[in-house]
Amino acid sequence: MYTPKRLYQQKQQYNLNSPFDKVSPFQNSYVDNTKDSQTRSLMSGSSKVIEKGESHELVTYGTDLPIEVSSILTSEKYVTALAESSGWAAVVTNQNIYAWRYTIGTNKKVLPCITLPLSYTALKHKSQLTSIVQNDSQTAPMISTKTCVINVSPEGAVRYWPNITKVSTYYEAMISFEGKQSYSLVSAAPYGWILLASTGEIYLITVHNNSNIQYQQLFASAGMLSGIGKRMSSYWLQPSTQESSGNPCLCCGTIDFSENERYFYVVDKGSFQKFEVAGDQKSACKTIFKVDLLSTLKASSEPLDILQLKNVSSVDVVDMKNTGFGTVFLLVLNFANKSQLSLGTLKNNCSHFESLIDLDIDIHKLEGDIQLSVTSTDYQAYISSSKQIFSRSLSKNLKSVINIQFTSTIGGILCAVKFNMT
Repeated sequence: MYTPKRLYQQKQQYNLNSPFDKVSPFQNSYVDNTKDSQTRSLMSGSSKVIEKGESHELVTYGTDLPIEVSSILTSEKYVTALAESSGWAAVVTNQNIYAWRYTIGTNKKVLPCITLPLSYTALKHKSQLTSIVQNDSQTAPMISTKTCVINVSPEGAVRYWPNITKVSTYYEAMISFEGKQSYSLVSAAPYGWILLASTGEIYLITVHNNSNIQYQQLFASAGMLSGIGKRMSSYWLQPSTQESSGNPCLCCGTIDFSENERYFYVVDKGSFQKFEVAGDQKSACKTIFKVDLLSTLKASSEPLDILQLKNVSSVDVVDMKNTGFGTVFLLVLNFANKSQLSLGTLKNNCSHFESLIDLDIDIHKLEGDIQLSVTSTDYQAYISSSKQIFSRSLSKNLKSVINIQFTSTIGGILCAVKFNMT
């Protein structure tokens, strides 16, 4: 995630010492900007409308918030959270993970809130380094056939639970970082997890026999340019043309989970890379491409909303999401005297941005971590901070930004997840 420099001290921290500290900051809520009340009938559990606006409804979603979680959210000064599309949610403190199911399928039994103890850290544990993988056909046999959990501390201490319900049975390993820190983690089930370090190094974490944790650093493959046309290779061979000061970024790139391959994307130091994982060994991992974002941006020939691209000095990636129609980036375009928050869509051939949209949002006024969610059915992007949600269509014909400002006294937004309400 991206935090403006002036807000750096607030990164990954949620302060409950506010006028809203009597209200749970994790409101078990769902924002619907379609105003379609019929969608509420599709939700698991009872729903309650918290507020209605001209462009949105805020309603509760799924199961009731566990008592333990409500207590933590009103007593702890530092919490982060995650919500998986599989129906699992978790709140992460510096001592524990509190996990529960916010949706219950017809074949799933109701579980109490599960408290998983974390390893010691001199820094702060965070949800960005926690992953819950649900038991299904995509997680066996290399990952536990039960719902499993993994957490990596900022210093590189890995703790793995092969069965989320057996909280005292976990296994540990230590990644030798030598001054680096863990930054982000994504699942590459059934093979393992991808870990991104704060300085851009990439690691594949695997678990054998439910207990043997191994890790290996991934590098660009020597044969990464095979089969690439001349026009494309001119971009893929270019070194980064900028000195980026932004954080690295990692996201899942897999669209078809019925296939054996898993993909993920990494942005670091101005370069955008795609990796393929087809097994739990280093030899089964390869780089598909590596392109320079600034060069790709300036090569865009389509009519774009943003003029004077040649004057952009550097590009920072706040967040990114892969979709069936390409990769959508939440970008900060840095000019000599200003910075501009934009949405960019990069097609799979990576030769140029198909669209680039100026959001007209002052990023320095957004509090906390900034997250991007994208719906592939209606080509809609959602940008959320701790207090606001912005919605923008990726269609060239619809250019207005919907600014969702909550009037209810909610404590804030801790995380966002895209899910199907069917």
